[in-house]
Amino acid sequence: MAPAEAAQSWEQLRQLLHQQVDHAQGEIDRRQAEMREQVMNMRAEKQQLDTEWEQLGAEWADVEKAEAALMGQLEEVSRLREEVDKLAAARGGLLGCCTAPASPRSEEIRIVRGSSEDGGRRAKHTATPCPRTTPT
Repeated sequence: MAPAEAAQSWEQLRQLLHQQVDHAQGEIDRRQAEMREQVMNMRAEKQQLDTEWEQLGAEWADVEKAEAALMGQLEEVSRLREEVDKLAAARGGLLGCCTAPASPRSEEIRIVRGSSEDGGRRAKHTATPCPRTTPT
């Protein structure tokens, strides 16, 4: 091989190597840009997830408060139901309160019409035990 041919081959190899390096550098730059974009997208998604997580935490706290309130109400209902059942059993069943005498603390307001002096227009209100509520 003559020195001129060797120099030409050498130059072709050098140009080919430069082309390959330029191509590889372009591919590296393109992939690097893709990665930057993906990282930015992931950061935005992470921020969105963090925001949603905070909202879920607040909603969960609200649900727990509502559950605690509901449990309190259910306990109150159970307590009241027990009281009603005890009263019903003490009075002879569910409708026993209709037939049982009233408790001695019950009082009714009786209206006594005014005397003939005022023409019966003014009523006198007195709280006296009703005869049917008197304990036997």
